[in-house]
Amino acid sequence: IVGDTDGGKLLSETEYAQRKARALEEQKNRVYVSWLNEDGLECRAVGPSSKCFCGHKFRDHDTCNKQKKVACKMSKCACKLFEYIPIRGSQDLKCHCKHSYKTHDIKSRKCTRRHTINNGVCDCTGFISSFGCACNQPFSAHRTLFETRAERQRAGKRVDNLAFGMGGNCAALGGITTFSSLLDGVDRIPVPSNPNVSDLQLQFMRPRNKLTEDEEMALYAKKHGHKTATIDINDNANNKSIIHGPQNKLKLLKQKQAQRKSVPCESKMHELEEAHIDSEMNDVLKRIKEIEQALKHPSLSAAKKYALQKNLKMEKSKIIRHQRQKEQERKKFEAGL
Repeated sequence: IVGDTDGGKLLSETEYAQRKARALEEQKNRVYVSWLNEDGLECRAVGPSSKCFCGHKFRDHDTCNKQKKVACKMSKCACKLFEYIPIRGSQDLKCHCKHSYKTHDIKSRKCTRRHTINNGVCDCTGFISSFGCACNQPFSAHRTLFETRAERQRAGKRVDNLAFGMGGNCAALGGITTFSSLLDGVDRIPVPSNPNVSDLQLQFMRPRNKLTEDEEMALYAKKHGHKTATIDINDNANNKSIIHGPQNKLKLLKQKQAQRKSVPCESKMHELEEAHIDSEMNDVLKRIKEIEQALKHPSLSAAKKYALQKNLKMEKSKIIRHQRQKEQERKKFEAGL
């Protein structure tokens, strides 16, 4: 009810009672304020803490009058009509001149901030923001709409608050009538029961029917490439039992491993590669022993010792990489890959 209009001074009980009674009486002339785009969508519902271009909140304005002249009640403020700024909390809205809306004149909308060039004045001719609304329309395509209770009723809009209350215990409610009024206008659009098939966005918003167990198994088999059909014994002479689908995959893997162990899998080229790798590892081990012996020399300088330690670390890392590679090959062989 009071807000910041008291100038920071504590009101007496008599003054507060008079202001409260006047506020309850003014609630009958409540002005419903919203932020509209060119298509008529109420993108934002103005509430008590909504900011005006003058920098003051909506509750600091004359929110209840029949003429819908919502002027600012703060002292020394030149704001004659509330103009909504789409910011919340500590957010800021900047102009194309890269300056805040707070540095622009309330009447002319020109920037008043001093500049290092252009004779010390910003060349901004009017506040234009690149703010993008959720409705995909720019800031300039919106306007602040003021409506009375009768006008909203004729338009078929809600006028009462939750539980059909009149909002008598809260001043400057503006366009807020329900909890959903706190959402953006796009989020408050109801989804029709039979949306157009070509509207993909609404199609994805509709809940999908739950799949049956057979349909889920069919999708799983199609995704992972499993064969759900029965494997014939005549087609695979090595199979001694019939395997059904992906359930007995472990049994089939064991059979492949047994077949692989019975057939020699290493060729002469593989043996040559193994011998070459073993000879390289032997050379690495020899270099490691030589470096360790050199580090034990008593007359070794600090720079030489640092270089030897660095070489020793590199040679040991080769051994570790070789061991990891051998372990990966062993696991692949056991898995039948």
